[in-house]
Amino acid sequence: NMRPNATSGNPGRTYRFYTGTPVYSFGDGLWYTNFTFQTTSSPNQKTVFSTRDISSLINEDIYSPWKAPPVTAVSVKVTNNGPRTSDVVVLAFMVPPDAGKNGNPLKYLFGFTRLHAVAVGQSETVVFPVTSHDLSLVDENGKRRPVPGTWTVLIEDAEQPIKVME
Repeated sequence: NMRPNATSGNPGRTYRFYTGTPVYSFGDGLWYTNFTFQTTSSPNQKTVFSTRDISSLINEDIYSPWKAPPVTAVSVKVTNNGPRTSDVVVLAFMVPPDAGKNGNPLKYLFGFTRLHAVAVGQSETVVFPVTSHDLSLVDENGKRRPVPGTWTVLIEDAEQPIKVME
């Protein structure tokens, strides 16, 4: 069990639950240049959902996170502002409401992509689809349920909030 457990003293051993200071954070890599990350939004991208919207997309009998249709998307502009051309792996994490409480993870990876040979001064935009799976958690009975509150997409130092209302 990798979740935190006060009874056994387990602090949580994965990036999803660990609250200590790691030697290397999950996803830390070796870049030979510097990149900046900036979320960009489109006026027609929906960022507020109801739990009913999310629940209707989770069918327990045929549900698969890989088949879940996107409900919105988050775009991030990645710019190489360092001295040389380099690849970069862009990791997208989701932070649920009440992260780290009541068994909720601190964050979890929901998307990633590799950009190849990003030249000095060049920017590329990456789009990460967000599905009903990404805006829900498994409850104590093993059922996937939408969780109301503000979810936050983290991509390096860029953030994009998504709200799920009752």
